Amino acid sequence: MTKWKRWIGALLTLALICSFVGCGLFGVTESQGDDTAGDDTQASDTAADPAQPSDPNAPTVFKKSDVKLFKLVYAADLGKEALAEAQRLATRISETCGVTLLVTDDVVVSEDEQRREWEHEILIGFTNREESAAFVKDLRQGDYGYGYLNGKIVIGAGSDAKVRNAILMFVEEVISEHSSEDIFYRSDWGQLEREDYPIERLTLNGKSIKDYQIVYAAASELFEREMAGRLQSMIFEQTGYVLTIRSDGEVDAIEQAILIGKTKFFADLQVLSENEGCVLGNGANVIAYGDDVQGVVNASKLLTDILLDETSTERVREITVGAARKSTGSEAFSVMTHNLTAGNVTEARIERAMALIYQYMPDTLGVQEADAQWMSALRERLSAYYAIVGEGNEGDTRGEHTAILYSKAKYKLLDSGTKWLTDTPDQASRLPGANDYSIFTWALLEDRETGVRYLHVNTRLDCDAVRLAQVKYLMQFLKEYNDVAVVLTGDMNATAETAEMGCLREQGFATKQDFGELEHLPHYGRGNRVVDWILVTRDCMALTSYITDDNYSNGDFASDHCSYYAEFTLSYPADGTLDHGWKGLEDNVKPDGILQETEDPEGGEFGELIRPRL
Repeated sequence: MTKWKRWIGALLTLALICSFVGCGLFGVTESQGDDTAGDDTQASDTAADPAQPSDPNAPTVFKKSDVKLFKLVYAADLGKEALAEAQRLATRISETCGVTLLVTDDVVVSEDEQRREWEHEILIGFTNREESAAFVKDLRQGDYGYGYLNGKIVIGAGSDAKVRNAILMFVEEVISEHSSEDIFYRSDWGQLEREDYPIERLTLNGKSIKDYQIVYAAASELFEREMAGRLQSMIFEQTGYVLTIRSDGEVDAIEQAILIGKTKFFADLQVLSENEGCVLGNGANVIAYGDDVQGVVNASKLLTDILLDETSTERVREITVGAARKSTGSEAFSVMTHNLTAGNVTEARIERAMALIYQYMPDTLGVQEADAQWMSALRERLSAYYAIVGEGNEGDTRGEHTAILYSKAKYKLLDSGTKWLTDTPDQASRLPGANDYSIFTWALLEDRETGVRYLHVNTRLDCDAVRLAQVKYLMQFLKEYNDVAVVLTGDMNATAETAEMGCLREQGFATKQDFGELEHLPHYGRGNRVVDWILVTRDCMALTSYITDDNYSNGDFASDHCSYYAEFTLSYPADGTLDHGWKGLEDNVKPDGILQETEDPEGGEFGELIRPRL
């Protein structure tokens, strides 16, 4: 995201002055709080304040000799990196100004819960001071900077992750830049760096979105909490504001809330049909609910479409939700592929991955490198909505899975399984030269409403030497589904120009490049070297949307792979006689013979197992 700098100077100072004048907080006043614990610093506290200018609009100037008036106060829960930077800041100030600063956290220190507070402080992070709260009130997650309020220098940010950035900015723009001057700080030196978000301002029923909370129905098990998280994540991505999530058991009354599910606040909502979701407004409050899991998901998708319309380029949006709007979901089919990356499975990574899945809620999802920890997390967080099929690559539940998750409400499972990409596909095995046991999982699905069937196949191919052979083994299996529409997802470890991808195209598979100008972003960490793919059998399917999500969430990536999401249409021939041309593929080709073949980067001949389509 691009960023821009805005010098706030006197404008910020005046605005903040106005916010404090009414409660008598602005100006140089007598020292507040309990100073008894700092007797060794009392002499500096009683030193004369900087001379006040005769012009009330003129900035307050602190000379280097005035630094003795200040204490550096940091938030008690400040992160390690930011805390280390705050300590370095104190050292730099002491070296530059020749005064040793008292450095302390903001915890209360007296038995009667009275916090110690000084008249002049340098506040770091989300301290318990009113000045810190006022400074960050209108900041988004990516914003950071420093300013001056009520005799205090505030260094803060819209998120913990950005506090370190704010400190570094202060060091560069204040300490370093003015090191040769006699001035330590002027009240008009404030600066903010703001991150650019797609939506600059969003109001809902006349109220700013940043002042809303999200409340879900804690008593139900219809995926409400997860959809509350989905909404929170998507609002953050578009606006930079993180809305608080609470259950209705934690809230006694609501004035400005987005309600997910049938909360205790509205018990007389109308009954909906199966899979139907509804969104409606009631004053400032907005309700999104359904009578079943699919209905809640459809209501959540409808609400985000209303609030965050991705087809709109307007940066200032005023959204009104009143009369009920209903949805039974999109008629399109949707699919997603994501390499979760085994190992180093932390709770933070799980949360990021789940937020990513919640955002798209595809009809089917293929995951790769899903080890035992990932499989446990997927079942725990997603089983209310998805069923999961697939074995591990070492057999049963052992090793890494190429699991497929499918919507239980939308599909009936007709058949599924996992096979190895070798000439012994029903037992754990690998080809000579392979690094891993490579598998593929399949699920034959039937739309419960329309009866339309398609096969979802999900895989992860191995290293260069064996990928072409593995593709040929995959095609040997697929010839049994010569008359069924097929979606193929996976980490192919192969770029578009490789022989194995050319082989799949020769057999009638198509991806984003084959359907015109569909959205595409590069593979994270490897420039344009895209190795994760969604492919469909082109003779009966067409991609209508293809999105690459770089999954940067809450300061980090969910994986070292991007996620890919696509929507597609499916149409069998009128006479029902679909024929991919796979029936003639030869059987029983040994891997040694395959491995001796030469790859053809032009996508022409690929050996005797798979013949080019004529």
